[in-house]
Amino acid sequence: MNGAHVTQTMQNETKLDFRADKSYTLIAMCTGEGGANVEWRFGVQLSRQHLDCRPYSDTRYMNAGIADMGVTGIGADTSVVTITPENGTKAEIAYRIDESDAPAPIVADSIIVRDQ
Repeated sequence: MNGAHVTQTMQNETKLDFRADKSYTLIAMCTGEGGANVEWRFGVQLSRQHLDCRPYSDTRYMNAGIADMGVTGIGADTSVVTITPENGTKAEIAYRIDESDAPAPIVADSIIVRDQ
């Protein structure tokens, strides 16, 4: 490719003991130029959110654009995170998933999609 940058999709699948009495939050961060689409399939739940990157600065990571999504652990045995940068995006993108004792919403057995 003669040194050209190629936009790459990041996808990670995790199989863990997700507990029904817990809630989970995915936080994605992006610093640079452009944006990305974040999709999180967690058991029967599917959340989507657009992530706008913020320009680099002296406080580089403190200025990151953030996508914040929460779900319940009910019916979840797999978490799949897919982050797809938009064309032309030049950025650093990262995410993390946190577990919480906060009350979680009740979820039906069908796919639930949240576009935020």
